[in-house]
Amino acid sequence: MTALTAMQLRLQAAALNLILPLAATLLLTASAKISVPFYPVPMTLQTVVVIGLGLVLGSRRAAVAILLYLAEGAAGWTVSRGWAVNALAASLSALLAGAIVYLPGLLWLGAVIGFDKPVLQYGLYPFILGDVTKAIVAALLFMAGRAAIKGRAGR
Repeated sequence: MTALTAMQLRLQAAALNLILPLAATLLLTASAKISVPFYPVPMTLQTVVVIGLGLVLGSRRAAVAILLYLAEGAAGWTVSRGWAVNALAASLSALLAGAIVYLPGLLWLGAVIGFDKPVLQYGLYPFILGDVTKAIVAALLFMAGRAAIKGRAGR
C-alpha cells in the first residue's frame, strides 16, 4: 500500500465519520415526523431509526449521531459498528434495545395513573406487536444499509 493510498483511506474514513452521523440526524428528524395513530399514544418511527442506527453505524457513530441530533434540537435546528452479524441477531438486538425503553415508561405510567391500575395492560401489551414488527423491519432494512456502507468503505 502506498502512502497516498493510506492517506486516501484515512480521508475516506474521516469523511464517513463526519457524513454518516450528519445524515443520521436527517433520518431521525424525518422519522419524528412520521406518526402512526395508536392508542393510547401515537407511535413514531424514531425508535426504529435509533435502533437501526446502532445496528448500522455501530455504537460510537450512532451515539455521536444521537448526541448531534439532540444538540441540533437544543439549538432549535430540528423540530422535534454494530455487533449483530445476521438478521436474526439484529432482530433480537433491536427487540432488546426497544424493551429497555419500557421499564422507565411503565414506572412513569404507574406513577401517573397509580400502580393499582392495569399498568401493563395500558403501557406494555398494546405496543408489543408494533415493537416486534419494528424490530424485524429495522433489522432487515438496517442490515442492508450496513452492507451498503461496508461496500462503500471497501472501495
